[in-house]
Amino acid sequence: LKDEAQRAELSKINEEQAKFEGLAHISPEKVKELITKRLKVEPEEVEFSPIYLAKKQSFGTLGAEYFYDARAKFNGFLYDFKIGAANGEILNLKIKSQI
Repeated sequence: LKDEAQRAELSKINEEQAKFEGLAHISPEKVKELITKRLKVEPEEVEFSPIYLAKKQSFGTLGAEYFYDARAKFNGFLYDFKIGAANGEILNLKIKSQI
């Protein structure tokens, strides 16, 4: 629970930083839409955990790369997505069995 609270706080800080830097990014609702489309399911069939905005500082480039960390549960599996905040590109997907 403490870890979740820290992630939520860091996500808020990242949102403010992204606004300050003037970066356009997709909304968490759009993230859910992208995930349901990728899983080929209806939104009510998927259980979402909180969606967090995270950033990866890249060496040798200006600024940071923002992405959404999202987890969805569907059909007995956990899907961990990393989705580019600027363009909605799926950067990484890990699938785990809940069983």
